[in-house]
Amino acid sequence: MNFIDISVRTYHSSLEACQSELDDERQIKMEQISSPSEENRLITSSHSKNVHCKTVLPFSSAMIEYYQKQIEELHQNLFQTDEDRILLQERLDEVELQLTKSSDDYASTMAKHESLLQERDSLVQQQLIQSTER
Repeated sequence: MNFIDISVRTYHSSLEACQSELDDERQIKMEQISSPSEENRLITSSHSKNVHCKTVLPFSSAMIEYYQKQIEELHQNLFQTDEDRILLQERLDEVELQLTKSSDDYASTMAKHESLLQERDSLVQQQLIQSTER
């Protein structure tokens, strides 16, 4: 194993340590956002695997309330959007049903029209034959 391999492995393990710490901090942040009862928290964490990563995360109750308000507004918007989508889908289903019915009615009407035209042509032809026989 040469020096480059050792350096790459060292940096890789350092990167993994920092990534793990960031994941832990993200989890802590999510827990803090979901529980607004504690005010002005400072979280300090550190790992030591060839590199020391240290972060301080301040959270005020105002920030938490702001984010909770944003989350609530987004939930409301999502709920309203879902309701609108459901109503639009119901209306689309109604319109499709009406269109299908209209299409069926049109096809039936056209079939009846064709039948009447054939009957008319047949009657006209019969009258012509009767008038020529007389």
